[in-house]
Amino acid sequence: MYAWYNNTGTPTADWWSGITVRAGSAAEGYSTYQLCGYVGKSSSNYNPRWRTSNPSANSWNAWRILATLEDNVASATKLQTARTIFGQSFNGTADVKGHAVVYGANASTDYYRTGGLEVREQGLVDNTQTADIYAPRIGFHWANRFGMCLIANTNGFKFMDNNLDAYINIYANKVFAPNGFWKESDIRLKTNVKPLEHTIEQICAIPTASFIMNDKEQIGTIAQDIEELGFTEIVEDIETPASEVKDKEGFEVYTKEGVEYVKVKKVEYEMLSVIAIEGVKLLKDEIDKLKAEIETLKNK
Repeated sequence: MYAWYNNTGTPTADWWSGITVRAGSAAEGYSTYQLCGYVGKSSSNYNPRWRTSNPSANSWNAWRILATLEDNVASATKLQTARTIFGQSFNGTADVKGHAVVYGANASTDYYRTGGLEVREQGLVDNTQTADIYAPRIGFHWANRFGMCLIANTNGFKFMDNNLDAYINIYANKVFAPNGFWKESDIRLKTNVKPLEHTIEQICAIPTASFIMNDKEQIGTIAQDIEELGFTEIVEDIETPASEVKDKEGFEVYTKEGVEYVKVKKVEYEMLSVIAIEGVKLLKDEIDKLKAEIETLKNK
């Protein structure tokens, strides 16, 4: 290490004293560092300058400003070059808010890592905790007055409140609601209210069958048959990606925005329970009529 002044290559004429530190050997090449002080009055930045040598090119790298904690190093917020975070430009001067876009990658079969956004468990990565309190989660909040989080555990997903009480569980393509499934039925929300006009023959004609669907043996009914019987209000054609239908034979495949779709008929099974109630009422009417006829015959 040695000191120097009026050295060739200083930033300007006002920068002319400093020290040089050299390390290494002639065989390996020297790595040299220079620190340069300011003695003039023409600059608004009095921070020392430093530079390093490039032994392979036998030249000096550019001078750099040496900043300290007394400068704005600890408090600086603006990035020299703005970056894009979730589709939004960010330079450090303001929070990133609004719509976020996360792009995934399909180059790997490690889908949970290449899906664009990875949410990890609480605490250490790869810990052995399995309780919901440690599970990866995404929170949803509205003005600190409402809170819900989506939790992922080894069984599937849960929508839970701030007390970790479950609203809906989604496990292996099954949906569970610990407090039941509820649907609006307030008379104040309804118009054109009128009684059902189905016959007992229609209701009894609703097909019931066992079948295999989605590789699983199930029981239920047939959507097309229900439509033919006149129960059109409980059958709907749902646009479904063709990739989700195992056997597309018999379906009309169409393309929309580059994606193939088919229309799959689906039944709102909860409405079938209303029709079943109607069937019981119709049967009761028949029974009441028969009872009346029997009583008439007894009294003769």
